[in-house]
Amino acid sequence: MKNKGNGILLKTMFLDSNALSRLSIYIEFCDTLKLNPNDASIDLGEGSSFWKKVGYPRRIFALEKAIKDGQKLFLYLKEKSEKGVEVISSQVCKFELLHLLAERSVDSNLTKAGIPYRLRTKRISRLFLSGVQGYDYGGIIQYLENFKGLLSNEGIECKILEDHDGVFKDIYKIAGVISRHILLGTTDIYVYASAILAESDELITYDIELRNVSKNLKESEDEFWKRIRGKLLKDLKETLPRFMDSSKIVLPAGKQI
Repeated sequence: MKNKGNGILLKTMFLDSNALSRLSIYIEFCDTLKLNPNDASIDLGEGSSFWKKVGYPRRIFALEKAIKDGQKLFLYLKEKSEKGVEVISSQVCKFELLHLLAERSVDSNLTKAGIPYRLRTKRISRLFLSGVQGYDYGGIIQYLENFKGLLSNEGIECKILEDHDGVFKDIYKIAGVISRHILLGTTDIYVYASAILAESDELITYDIELRNVSKNLKESEDEFWKRIRGKLLKDLKETLPRFMDSSKIVLPAGKQI
């Protein structure tokens, strides 16, 4: 939800699950190598002297690009948070992050059991789980809490939209309106509806389709998108009392950091 500082309406940004995942990968990477996540001088570019020095982080279920994405996102959120920008995500994104953390934990256990990468990336890898430890769900929950705590210590407070009373009903209503005009995956519709309800200026996502659709709905001057935008805003005003004043409807622009 929009907040105010000194009477000025502050910006809000929404993080989807793949943004949260990249952020967690970077934080884990820094923790593993005892690096300061605020150190913008660390060159994580492909083939940089840094990678040649430390080698590929084999214990982390991530590629170099994901770690670099996480670094850029962390520094961006740090800068924006210092300016009072509100960072929001959803319960669905949190659940998806838990699933991704479980996958990373399982992959790590398969690696320790000697299962090669080419087999770990196939469904056949599930056959090996009967002979190794799967994952510690309690440990993953604790990891998530530690992750949130570290972000908080850095001044990045990521709030969950559904922690506000009564928002589920409004999210579902907005999702229903979106479905009349745009064909997106179920989770993407929920995320986009949540970002609209949160009055987010930016929707940080690494999902190409969701990013392009939300960006076009926000700012495209193409006649097709202008027509869809008009219908969407009209239906939102008619569906939710809070949107009766069209100036209160903020369509988030999809963005990749």
